[in-house]
Amino acid sequence: MYVKNLKTLYMLASKHSQYQALPTALGALLGELPKTTKFDRERLSFIAENVPLEKAVVLDIGGNTGYFSFESLSLGARHVDYVEGDSAHAEFVSVAGRYLELEERINIFNNYYDFDQSLKKRYDVSYLMNVVHHFGDDYGDPKSDISKAKKLMLSNLNSLSKCSQYLVFQMGFCWKGERSSPLFELGLKSEMIGFIKAGVEEFWEVEKIGVAEKVNNKVVYRDCSNENIARDDSLGEFLNRPIFILKSKVQQNIS
Repeated sequence: MYVKNLKTLYMLASKHSQYQALPTALGALLGELPKTTKFDRERLSFIAENVPLEKAVVLDIGGNTGYFSFESLSLGARHVDYVEGDSAHAEFVSVAGRYLELEERINIFNNYYDFDQSLKKRYDVSYLMNVVHHFGDDYGDPKSDISKAKKLMLSNLNSLSKCSQYLVFQMGFCWKGERSSPLFELGLKSEMIGFIKAGVEEFWEVEKIGVAEKVNNKVVYRDCSNENIARDDSLGEFLNRPIFILKSKVQQNIS
């Protein structure tokens, strides 16, 4: 029953379907399923080296099929609040949680995260990965122009400093994922990094910036440097998106 349900839910077509790798604990059960390679394991390796996940309470915004939620639990996180607007993805995580007997360690919220009315709970680590550039499309005001959208992306990002000690953040170069709407004129990592650093400086300390490199035909994320900050079109758009590890500067008094 679990195998059939999980495979069906994972394969349902949607805008972001087959986007993430299967959680490691489900790999043997489900075998190889079609997916778009987003180098989840490589990203996780960089995150795990730089974020304290042991005993952490985690928020996963736009959690898709739960790769980072379940892997965080496997790495010692105490609890995860998973938030995802797509009902098939949320049901996949719900079924997987039951199969893995993790129901008491993961709460599932099938909705788009409301940055104005947060869950009002303190988190040790939050994931906001490849979500904010969909403002005005998947969530938020569809009437926004690109200038307003960029301001609201930063506002969304900074709002989390009030409830999370660490934030793992990525964003795309194109508004709503449309190549005709670039968020940065030249599409450079340096432009994005400058935009984020300037926009969060009152709320977040930029602890680390991870940049993808190809070494011996394998992808690895390394600290941003003069050698890897240049855009590398041979890697494709997704691997040019830096991973930001941010630490809150804001006093957090919520429980």
